[in-house]
Amino acid sequence: MTALASTYGFTADRGATFTQVIKYKDDSNNALNLTGFTGVMVIRQRTNASQVVMTLSTDNERIVIDGPTGTITLQVSASDMVIEPGRYTYTFEVTSSGGEVTRLLMGDFIVRTDVYRL
Repeated sequence: MTALASTYGFTADRGATFTQVIKYKDDSNNALNLTGFTGVMVIRQRTNASQVVMTLSTDNERIVIDGPTGTITLQVSASDMVIEPGRYTYTFEVTSSGGEVTRLLMGDFIVRTDVYRL
């Protein structure tokens, strides 16, 4: 499954539920079976920053993987989406049951201002 990560930018609203569904497919547009996979997405202020702003993972249930369909759902509750507005960076990786790590996505994670709760 190893391939170069795709670059993709996410945008979320501070104080609002964030949900993003990703369909992982092969070059022939067939869903890849992700049964037994785990996932982790790490958001940082800058690529080389040591401090993690937020982690989404299958362990903390902010990532849900439907193995047979190759569907990955990223989800953060409104009460947890309290990141300061701004531009961040992230990487998203999955790990097979055999321990193979594949970086699927990386790029910007933009958090917009919560105008309602100023």
